[in-house]
Amino acid sequence: MTIKARMARGSKFGIRAVGGSTYTYVGDLTTVGQPSPQSDEIDVSTLDSPGTAKEFILGPVDNGEFEISGNFVDTDAGQTAVYSAFTAGSDIEFIIEAPLKGTEAVAANITGSGYVKNCVRMGDLTEGGLVPFTATIRVSGVITYAPATDESDESV
Repeated sequence: MTIKARMARGSKFGIRAVGGSTYTYVGDLTTVGQPSPQSDEIDVSTLDSPGTAKEFILGPVDNGEFEISGNFVDTDAGQTAVYSAFTAGSDIEFIIEAPLKGTEAVAANITGSGYVKNCVRMGDLTEGGLVPFTATIRVSGVITYAPATDESDESV
């Protein structure tokens, strides 16, 4: 039996300015949350609706927000980029990459845009604990999932 699961170790999160050409990856992360899409519902019940039941249609999708967290590293370019985007109120584009497995040449990834809703460079300091870094990314617009591609795929 071939095991198809993969470990999360090696996953990456990066941001760039809107329209930028390269992502700056955030180092020392321990958790990268995921966008959590949810659609609104629109009540379309009318006086002609059968019985006493309400009727609904699917409304717009809100792709939500997600958190990244890890260990504070004041020299990490990615952590600095996240904090700078937060303090400037800049729109960003992001990428969440799964680790490569086997002969994959391009990692499965989720991309989208939004802004840094909050960023705590040095979180709560606890005796014997690590100094944490956390940020929340608010998704604005569409997110895109791209599956991994194998070296043998013609699309690479």
